[in-house]
Amino acid sequence: MHMPKTAVMLCFVVLIAARAGAADRPLGDNPEPMNVISVHAYGLVDIAPMLQIVQVAKRPLFVGEFGVPGADERAREQFGAMLGWVEWQAVPLAALWVYDYAGQNGQWNVTVSNERSYQLKAVSEANRRVRERAGQNGVKREGR
Repeated sequence: MHMPKTAVMLCFVVLIAARAGAADRPLGDNPEPMNVISVHAYGLVDIAPMLQIVQVAKRPLFVGEFGVPGADERAREQFGAMLGWVEWQAVPLAALWVYDYAGQNGQWNVTVSNERSYQLKAVSEANRRVRERAGQNGVKREGR
């Protein structure tokens, strides 16, 4: 999916509007033909208000960028909590910030061989669990 540049730039506004209770603002910031509501989440932030908005709008939530800076133990814990939240809330679409981009090597870049590679493994495991719950790979769906 290709997101218009204006939609990407407005993702931060969507999150702020959701926090402020401006339920109509996210829809205006993600206009047609956008068929998702997009937000960015860095560190541990509460995007729970967006869940109600996406239900009313009947559009899936796309956490277009998520992640935590650094690679120390605290960063690993925060990333695990954030990924757990994305998985627990059954967010249908999410993307790490940022994969294999040397311009972000200092704090954010995730590659298969750097100190943040654990994030790729964690995302892969979360994807496996989501597929199993959805009944893919021959596993019967339980729960939600």
